[in-house]
Amino acid sequence: MILEIKGLDKSFPQAGHGQIEVLKNLNLEVHEGETVAVVGQSGSGKSTLLSLLAGLDRQTSGSLRIRGMEISEMSEVKLTQFRAENIGIIFQQFYLMPHLTALENVSLPLEMFGQEDSIELAQEALLQ
Repeated sequence: MILEIKGLDKSFPQAGHGQIEVLKNLNLEVHEGETVAVVGQSGSGKSTLLSLLAGLDRQTSGSLRIRGMEISEMSEVKLTQFRAENIGIIFQQFYLMPHLTALENVSLPLEMFGQEDSIELAQEALLQ
């Protein structure tokens, strides 16, 4: 199983009103080869769920396992390494380095992980 979510809750403090529950008792399993779309109305928790799946935020309670590893039990260092090796994120705002070219922005993560042919791979990706 690629992804297993059990009883996942996420709430945020709301000034003067305690907590606002964004995700409540979410359960989901995704198996190898499956394709899943996260859809819903604005404010329904899609971005919150994706942030949790990417390890950018922590759930309030429940279990979130990716490839059998419990995300909430990882240290920040381990989580950063896990994200770098297993998760790809494309933000609506691109967060590109303004002083770099598009090619340099795409090749930078590859270079950080010692990919010797990072420029060639980045060129191929940009041509797709």
